[in-house]
Amino acid sequence: MRAQVTIHGAVRTLVPADLAAMTCINNAQCMAALPHATGACGPMMTCVIASCDPGFADCDKIAANGCEAALDSDIANCGACGTSCATVLNGTGACMAGKCAIASCDAGFSNCDGLFASGCSVATSSDVNNCGACSHPCAAPNGTPSCVNGTCAIASCNMGFADCNKMVADGCEANVATDPMNCGGCMKACMAPPNGMPACMAGTCRECATSASRIAA
Repeated sequence: MRAQVTIHGAVRTLVPADLAAMTCINNAQCMAALPHATGACGPMMTCVIASCDPGFADCDKIAANGCEAALDSDIANCGACGTSCATVLNGTGACMAGKCAIASCDAGFSNCDGLFASGCSVATSSDVNNCGACSHPCAAPNGTPSCVNGTCAIASCNMGFADCNKMVADGCEANVATDPMNCGGCMKACMAPPNGMPACMAGTCRECATSASRIAA
């Protein structure tokens, strides 16, 4: 309930605008009408803020709106006047319980270290150590992994190997120097000779006689 005072014989309910400019003769005239604050009659005989309610502060130094800043949630005055949480790398800031926090990250980015200062610094759309999500590394046996649009992929294969089954999980699984099903390249299968077995040597198909054919010879 707003305070009432008598001015020139008339009873008047105080509003914040009154408190910024009106003169006063005692604290009672100023005490009850300031939001989240206790008013007092100042040295210049005008209403001033004597104290703020817990969790609030007078950051704009305007008596009329009282202690306007909610320090627990005000993004411009988080925990203290002037502490801003508005600027976040690749994300949106927030003030939670008087501490700066990250409300959300832009698409394709994440806050993997949990620190407000670093913001959403990790590009989960392309980071091979955090692909699609934090702590989700990509691997490519016998090759080099990559992260494309948040999905693990194979960037390249080591010399002598190839990704013939197009499965990222087993990387470049085919040894094209010795694999008779992928000899010198994917899907290049060596034909088995009569009474023999297909063989691949240095990426070239060779005939390899079976033990039985060697004995018969």
